[in-house]
Amino acid sequence: ARRFANKLWNAARFVLLALDGHDVAAAPDHTKLMLEDRWILSRLEDVRAEVDQAMGEWDLGRVARGLFHFAWDEYCDWYLELAKLRTDDAGGAADGAAARWTLRHVLDHLMRLLHPLMPFLTEEVWRTLHDVDDDTTIQRAPWPTPAPERRDPIAEAQFTALTEAVTELRRFRSDHG
Repeated sequence: ARRFANKLWNAARFVLLALDGHDVAAAPDHTKLMLEDRWILSRLEDVRAEVDQAMGEWDLGRVARGLFHFAWDEYCDWYLELAKLRTDDAGGAADGAAARWTLRHVLDHLMRLLHPLMPFLTEEVWRTLHDVDDDTTIQRAPWPTPAPERRDPIAEAQFTALTEAVTELRRFRSDHG
């Protein structure tokens, strides 16, 4: 749990640095989103639905496992690494605004979904992300609502194929020095 909390804290620091000085209030046009943006938003919707169902059944272990794997394996290990290439101001990426919005949106929703399990960390990250006063709290923030329009099975399939290819290439390189 300590390593997971540290991973979330470092991910939040990266997102806050990427957002510094940029306005990300408006959601980008869905057609302007790249494959990785559509993939992570679709996965967020899948995880939100899974968490809602598990919470309704009081299966907190399933809630924790689902959020852990989404946060660690998908958001931090894959999406953040790809977003780094697009949010670097020196790179001048035209799609940096979409990446910044997606980074912020997913982190915001992830903190709200994790709050019942990790209240202190999520409160601090969420308050910093929203730059709010002492009276505003994540406890009063609305629970993430269903967004079925964000589901994108094609993006999920394409991105899964990409991650499997990269994983195999890494394994091959490691096995063969």
